[in-house]
Amino acid sequence: MFHWQWLDQVLTFSSANPKVLPQQARVLRHHDQVWISIGGMIYVLKSIHPQTHEATDMALDIKSPMSGTLKQILVKTGDSVSEGQTLMLMEAMKMQIPIRALRAAKVKKICGGVGDFVPEASTLVELESIDE
Repeated sequence: MFHWQWLDQVLTFSSANPKVLPQQARVLRHHDQVWISIGGMIYVLKSIHPQTHEATDMALDIKSPMSGTLKQILVKTGDSVSEGQTLMLMEAMKMQIPIRALRAAKVKKICGGVGDFVPEASTLVELESIDE
Protein backbone atom coordinates (compact mmCIF):
# COMPACT_ATOMS: atom_id res chain seq x y z
CA MET A 1 0.00 0.00 0.00
CA PHE A 2 1.32 3.42 -0.96
CA HIS A 3 0.99 6.48 1.21
CA TRP A 4 1.26 9.64 -0.88
CA GLN A 5 1.43 13.16 0.47
CA TRP A 6 0.60 16.10 -1.78
CA LEU A 7 3.34 18.70 -1.47
CA ASP A 8 1.49 21.14 -3.72
CA GLN A 9 -1.54 20.14 -5.68
CA VAL A 10 -0.59 22.05 -8.82
CA LEU A 11 2.37 24.31 -9.60
CA THR A 12 2.35 26.56 -12.68
CA PHE A 13 5.55 27.48 -14.50
CA SER A 14 5.58 30.38 -16.96
CA SER A 15 8.14 31.56 -19.46
CA ALA A 16 9.07 35.11 -20.48
CA ASN A 17 8.74 33.88 -24.08
CA PRO A 18 5.11 34.51 -25.19
CA LYS A 19 5.28 31.51 -27.56
CA VAL A 20 5.83 29.12 -24.63
CA LEU A 21 2.61 28.19 -22.87
CA PRO A 22 2.61 27.91 -19.06
CA GLN A 23 3.06 24.35 -17.81
CA GLN A 24 1.62 22.79 -14.71
CA ALA A 25 3.42 20.28 -12.52
CA ARG A 26 2.06 17.84 -9.99
CA VAL A 27 4.33 17.08 -7.05
CA LEU A 28 3.89 14.07 -4.75
CA ARG A 29 5.98 12.66 -1.92
CA HIS A 30 6.14 8.96 -1.00
CA HIS A 31 8.51 8.16 1.88
CA ASP A 32 11.97 9.18 0.56
CA GLN A 33 10.83 9.83 -3.03
CA VAL A 34 9.44 12.98 -4.64
CA TRP A 35 7.54 12.49 -7.92
CA ILE A 36 7.18 15.45 -10.30
CA SER A 37 4.93 15.25 -13.37
CA ILE A 38 5.42 18.06 -15.88
CA GLY A 39 5.03 18.29 -19.64
CA GLY A 40 4.13 14.61 -20.00
CA MET A 41 7.32 13.51 -18.22
CA ILE A 42 7.55 11.91 -14.78
CA TYR A 43 10.63 12.63 -12.68
CA VAL A 44 11.36 10.62 -9.53
CA LEU A 45 13.74 12.15 -7.00
CA LYS A 46 15.02 9.94 -4.22
CA SER A 47 17.16 10.67 -1.19
CA ILE A 48 20.35 8.65 -1.53
CA HIS A 49 23.04 8.13 1.08
CA PRO A 50 26.21 9.73 -0.38
CA GLN A 51 28.28 6.63 0.34
CA THR A 52 26.20 4.41 -1.99
CA HIS A 53 26.07 4.21 -5.75
CA GLU A 54 22.36 3.50 -5.77
CA ALA A 55 21.57 6.84 -7.42
CA THR A 56 23.10 5.81 -10.77
CA ASP A 57 20.97 2.68 -11.12
CA MET A 58 17.84 4.27 -9.68
CA ALA A 59 17.91 7.14 -12.18
CA LEU A 60 17.84 4.67 -15.09
CA ASP A 61 14.80 2.64 -14.02
CA ILE A 62 11.56 3.85 -15.60
CA LYS A 63 8.61 3.51 -13.20
CA SER A 64 4.88 3.41 -13.82
CA PRO A 65 3.36 6.82 -13.00
CA MET A 66 0.05 5.14 -12.07
CA SER A 67 -1.68 1.77 -12.28
CA GLY A 68 -2.68 0.83 -15.80
CA THR A 69 -2.34 -1.54 -18.74
CA LEU A 70 0.61 -1.75 -21.13
CA LYS A 71 -0.78 -1.10 -24.62
CA GLN A 72 2.31 -0.93 -26.83
CA ILE A 73 6.03 -1.59 -26.36
CA LEU A 74 8.11 0.41 -28.83
CA VAL A 75 11.63 -0.80 -27.91
CA LYS A 76 13.36 -4.10 -27.27
CA THR A 77 16.21 -5.26 -25.07
CA GLY A 78 19.54 -3.96 -26.39
CA ASP A 79 18.09 -0.90 -28.15
CA SER A 80 19.79 2.45 -27.66
CA VAL A 81 17.30 5.17 -26.74
CA SER A 82 17.56 8.94 -26.66
CA GLU A 83 16.34 11.37 -24.02
CA GLY A 84 12.59 11.88 -24.32
CA GLN A 85 12.08 8.90 -26.65
CA THR A 86 8.78 7.07 -26.09
CA LEU A 87 9.53 3.54 -24.87
CA MET A 88 5.99 2.27 -24.40
CA LEU A 89 2.38 3.36 -24.19
CA MET A 90 0.28 2.69 -21.15
CA GLU A 91 -3.46 3.15 -20.69
CA ALA A 92 -4.92 4.37 -17.41
CA MET A 93 -8.32 5.95 -16.79
CA LYS A 94 -9.04 5.76 -20.57
CA MET A 95 -5.97 7.92 -21.33
CA GLN A 96 -2.90 6.93 -23.36
CA ILE A 97 0.22 7.72 -21.33
CA PRO A 98 3.59 7.75 -23.14
CA ILE A 99 6.45 6.32 -21.06
CA ARG A 100 9.64 8.13 -22.07
CA ALA A 101 13.36 7.76 -21.42
CA LEU A 102 14.70 10.42 -19.07
CA ARG A 103 18.12 10.35 -20.72
CA ALA A 104 20.08 8.55 -23.42
CA ALA A 105 20.70 4.94 -22.44
CA LYS A 106 20.51 1.30 -23.55
CA VAL A 107 17.48 -0.92 -22.80
CA LYS A 108 18.61 -3.55 -20.29
CA LYS A 109 15.24 -5.19 -19.57
CA ILE A 110 11.55 -4.73 -20.37
CA CYS A 111 9.45 -5.63 -17.34
CA GLY A 112 6.13 -6.78 -18.74
CA GLY A 113 4.28 -7.33 -21.97
CA VAL A 114 1.41 -5.89 -23.97
CA GLY A 115 -1.85 -6.32 -22.08
CA ASP A 116 -0.20 -6.65 -18.66
CA PHE A 117 -1.66 -4.68 -15.77
CA VAL A 118 1.09 -2.81 -13.92
CA PRO A 119 0.69 -1.29 -10.46
CA GLU A 120 1.68 2.26 -9.66
CA ALA A 121 5.44 2.80 -9.13
CA SER A 122 6.43 -0.59 -10.57
CA THR A 123 9.50 -0.79 -12.80
CA LEU A 124 8.52 -0.82 -16.48
CA VAL A 125 11.93 -0.59 -18.16
CA GLU A 126 15.44 -1.03 -16.81
CA LEU A 127 18.03 1.02 -18.67
CA GLU A 128 21.81 1.05 -18.46
CA SER A 129 24.30 3.79 -19.20
CA ILE A 130 25.78 4.01 -22.64
CA ASP A 131 29.56 3.66 -22.45
CA GLU A 132 31.15 6.74 -23.95
